[in-house]
Amino acid sequence: MHTTSQKYVNLTLTPTPTAQLIALALLSGAIWAVSISAIPLVACVPLLFALLRFVSQRRLFPPNLEGHVSLKSRQRLVVRHSNRRCEYFRVTKSQQLLSEWLIVVDFDDGRRRLIWRHSLAEQHYRQFIRWLQQGEVAMLQHQRLL
Repeated sequence: MHTTSQKYVNLTLTPTPTAQLIALALLSGAIWAVSISAIPLVACVPLLFALLRFVSQRRLFPPNLEGHVSLKSRQRLVVRHSNRRCEYFRVTKSQQLLSEWLIVVDFDDGRRRLIWRHSLAEQHYRQFIRWLQQGEVAMLQHQRLL
């Protein structure tokens, strides 16, 4: 079987409202659950404020990965933002359990980003998944050699 390897791939990840809609649905459900629960009203108000503060600090979901992304070899990627600022990342782990909707990517500096399926073209999304899988296989092979 013939396998091709690409050293550099350029993608553009655009903002998607999917994350905001899911966060809003979860927040609405949590508010509804607290408001109809048997918790006394005196305790509900601070609980709701704590929930709103939690959501406003973006702790519900990690931020989305957005911008012009260049996939490099060895699980490195460069993100160029609209203000010309560049960020350099090295992927240490990816969670593809929900790859029908999103991928969770962990970087070597401890940050985590979401890549939503609707944030780029289908062909590029599949290409990104293959790039992640090839990198994970290479990391496993490297660990076995050590």
